[in-house]
Amino acid sequence: GWPFPMHNPEIWAVGIGEAPPLAVAAWLNTHAEHTVGLVRARSAKGDVWVGLSAAPRASFPPLPRQITEDHELVIPPISGLRFTMVAPDGSVTTGSLSQGLRIGASAPGEALLMLEDDLGVVARFPVYVDIEPPDGPVWVTPAGTDSEAKARVEALRQLEALRSSWGFPILERDDLLDAAAASWLDNPERSVETLVGGLGVDGSTIRGVRCEGARVVSCLDRALWDPQQRPSLLHPTATLVGVGARATEAGWQLAVVLADPMTLAETAPTE
Repeated sequence: GWPFPMHNPEIWAVGIGEAPPLAVAAWLNTHAEHTVGLVRARSAKGDVWVGLSAAPRASFPPLPRQITEDHELVIPPISGLRFTMVAPDGSVTTGSLSQGLRIGASAPGEALLMLEDDLGVVARFPVYVDIEPPDGPVWVTPAGTDSEAKARVEALRQLEALRSSWGFPILERDDLLDAAAASWLDNPERSVETLVGGLGVDGSTIRGVRCEGARVVSCLDRALWDPQQRPSLLHPTATLVGVGARATEAGWQLAVVLADPMTLAETAPTE
């Protein structure tokens, strides 16, 4: 539920029952003006201290994360902030918070609200519209990905779990979209619409997502919380999918290309 961007976590390992290392106190001193969290986790192999920190750049009153058709989420005017709202139906609204913001219930589901200033993201959090907040994880337990083929399978498995939790139909792999996803990784400067157009398909019917992360699931999670990419991942009728994966020094690059089977059939080339 923490809405503000976090700094990279710090981790210190010690023996079971040992005092925290001096580095913990030094870390706390260097983050004296930040909001911090510090916890000790214990296992049979030893203790681990984990430190998290954040430096929120704006303050606002407590905001409800759940609204019903009879209520609104109200954010007071905040100078210098902009908002991006992704509604449960995938529509995106942007604007300034100089006059505040009132969000009423529209279609039920999970919305995403992101607040930004000139330095970047200030806060980002879901708003549950006329539904109970989910009590389970967004993603399933990650599987091993020691090859690009396994990374593609893992990406599809995670996407299936995500979309299933939203009640969407199962995904179907498509050879043409697989080729488009692979080409998009090879040509990052080009848009996926242009690449698919080169295959003889109307690019306006295609939805593309590209991300990077240490793991496949962290890559997809980053895309899910990006207001520009979220509507593509959660488009209810885009059930054809192609996946491209590439290993990097930092983890994985993924390209996911989705299409509605009806619109793809209408625009695909015929022999």
